[in-house]
Amino acid sequence: MDIFKNTLKIALEKLHSELKISNDFIVGIHDEKNSWSFISKFAQFTEGFFTKILVQHLNEKDTYGTISNLPQIARLNLAFDLKLITKEQKFLFLTVAEIRNDYIHNISNIEVNLPDYLKTLKADRVKEIHKRFSHFALGENINTKEDFIENCVNAIFTACALEIARIHGKSEGDRAKIKHAQQRADQALKLLPQKASDAMFMEDGGMVRDYIKAAKEVLKKAGVFKAQFVKDTLT
Repeated sequence: MDIFKNTLKIALEKLHSELKISNDFIVGIHDEKNSWSFISKFAQFTEGFFTKILVQHLNEKDTYGTISNLPQIARLNLAFDLKLITKEQKFLFLTVAEIRNDYIHNISNIEVNLPDYLKTLKADRVKEIHKRFSHFALGENINTKEDFIENCVNAIFTACALEIARIHGKSEGDRAKIKHAQQRADQALKLLPQKASDAMFMEDGGMVRDYIKAAKEVLKKAGVFKAQFVKDTLT
């Protein structure tokens, strides 16, 4: 776990900087002794992450306020519709939001650790949660629902942190491609000759010739076409 967390700090250094939080924030979440703090901070971190990803993808900074105030399910649906995340990733992070909402919003759970909380849920709900996490390679320690419950903190942290790093890496890669394409386009424009205010490029001249050709046909049909007219127009 220590190697994983150190690698994670390096991989998400830029993300931490953009979210304006300390570089060891996500690692610190895992080290929380209190389950209440763990799930609360982790859910908030994922909300901030998806807000950042969506605003960056839309390339509209003015949408930050609106997107940050959306429910997490709305952010996840939008990210999925924009093909920023897979269906499995959407349900993974939705599960974190759902657990946070139910676990944190009940003040009586403040002294209940996460494994004990999960044991209070109905069997079908635990099965659903386990299924959503089982899509991600987390080792043999969550092969069964019982194993997942006992190792839920590590399972939630490892799966979600790894997918955050994966999504962030893809987003940064797409962003770099767009930036590179724009730079190449700007460089190409600089290579074109400067166009004087009264000058025409070849395509402009082509449009004029097409127009004259069409006008010529109209004049011919009207019996008023004169070759000298076209010659004077083109010179």
